[in-house]
Amino acid sequence: MYGYTAATQHQTPPGFDLLAQMVEKLSVPIICEGGIHSPQMARRAIDLGADAVVVGTAITGIDLQVKAYREAILQPPLDL
Repeated sequence: MYGYTAATQHQTPPGFDLLAQMVEKLSVPIICEGGIHSPQMARRAIDLGADAVVVGTAITGIDLQVKAYREAILQPPLDL
């Protein structure tokens, strides 16, 4: 619930700092889920010790990706 609790509401996932703390203190498998938007972010989670990474909207949110492309294309021309 990183980013959704009173203690973390000012932060946005992924919580790599929290992930590192969990890996250090817990002896159970750690799954990093939330806010993973790129292969590089997934790699970082694994490098920090996550046993698995859940990639959701970055893959399934094609509608969000299309919207981002559309908004970028409809912007006024850049001064080059």
